[in-house]
Amino acid sequence: MKPSLVAAVAIALAGCAHETFVRDPGVTTYYDRNHDGRVDFEFHDLGGGDLDWALADRDYDGFYDIRLRYGIVLGIDRIRISVPQSVKITKGRLPVLITD
Repeated sequence: MKPSLVAAVAIALAGCAHETFVRDPGVTTYYDRNHDGRVDFEFHDLGGGDLDWALADRDYDGFYDIRLRYGIVLGIDRIRISVPQSVKITKGRLPVLITD
């Protein structure tokens, strides 16, 4: 019984390690929180709450200031990346909570 259990676990773990399992591009949405016509929040939904992340421009100067990681390990990293110019801005509320 033990050898078959070990084999079943090994097959399951090998399936999880497959390259295409992790490489889901997900959906990226862009938001304009202060309604000035320029993107200031970018949300990356990878299909699972543990992998989602976002970029936010907190001072509305055209550069993302922070990267937010959602999921089991929450985190905020300081960054400086220019916001995208020619993207579709999604109307409505943000899918996650952010405070300035």
